[in-house]
Amino acid sequence: MDFGFIFDFLFIAALVLIFALPVTTAIMAGLGIAAYRIRRRDPARRLTALKWTAIAIGPFWIGGIVLGSLFLVSEIRSHIETAQRYFTLDKAAEVDGAALPAGTTVTLDESHALLSAELPPGATATLRGASWQGKIEFAEPAHAPDAKHGQVNQGTLAADATIDAVPCRAGSEVTFFWGGQLMGCTLSQDTEIAATLAKPDGATQTQKLRCLANDTVKLDNLRAGELEGCRLAETADFGEVSCAANERVLIINDQLAGCTFAR
Repeated sequence: MDFGFIFDFLFIAALVLIFALPVTTAIMAGLGIAAYRIRRRDPARRLTALKWTAIAIGPFWIGGIVLGSLFLVSEIRSHIETAQRYFTLDKAAEVDGAALPAGTTVTLDESHALLSAELPPGATATLRGASWQGKIEFAEPAHAPDAKHGQVNQGTLAADATIDAVPCRAGSEVTFFWGGQLMGCTLSQDTEIAATLAKPDGATQTQKLRCLANDTVKLDNLRAGELEGCRLAETADFGEVSCAANERVLIINDQLAGCTFAR
């Protein structure tokens, strides 16, 4: 049995009853007025035709009223739920563990966990030991370690900050993995970051690469704090391959995946 088809049919039928409610109401009202006038003129006259018409139209009218009422209640509840999940703070407050300034527009998810916070112009919030501005997005508790609430997932720094030992520049967008570790940001200064590379014999070795300031750095998800890609501040050698400074290098699965050869 195709339950999807049955559901679609019932849904369409319900919509038809709701949209037809003004028509069925007008018909029922007309029948009532007609019955009233006939009774006044001729109390002995039978109203068989009107009764059968009312019996035929009545179920559609009642169904439309019931379904329309349920729809209205659902809409009211939805608006109330939206108002509870999307609001602006009239004073500084802590929401789901995050201290936010007055004027912040807050969005909660269906479980009422903090989803995002839009700070008013000029305002900042201190989270994870860094100062943030503008819109801050938070990880869903289901994706965060230990279902942690209020964990920053993405935001813009209001001041330079060192996050997971990486110096990030003010005004840059910072992103985090679901596990909470830094994914990427714009460096505020030239920075050495470790990278793990496989050797021809299958073993791995770790070497430090100097990444260029004022450019985006991307970290590895599997090896916390290690490099996946950045623009090199100086020439770097990978075995017999020499990668040029001021160009991007990419490392994937412990292998050099891309760079510009040094001349």
